[in-house]
Amino acid sequence: SAIAAILDHDATPLMQEVGARMKVHTVAMQPGKTYVITLDSDAFDPYLRVESPAGAGLIEDDDSGDMLNARIIFRPEEAGNFRIIVTSWDGDTGPFRLRVQEAE
Repeated sequence: SAIAAILDHDATPLMQEVGARMKVHTVAMQPGKTYVITLDSDAFDPYLRVESPAGAGLIEDDDSGDMLNARIIFRPEEAGNFRIIVTSWDGDTGPFRLRVQEAE
């Protein structure tokens, strides 16, 4: 898990509208495994995206976790370093906790 602040501006059109910032985490993943990615914050409305090693958008989530928190269950089709993008739906910033765990 990581606790950090959101730093860079999120350039995707929907996130630009609210002035959202983002933090990118790179995580090595393997095909055939299932990963549970959760993003929790009391300071902002968490929004998660996963991009392929080549930078293509694969999956995103706003409120699948408890309350306004985000959760993605993801099975990669290839091995590589995937980009997990932490951003905020409401444009606010603050502390957060990101967890990437292999499903049991």
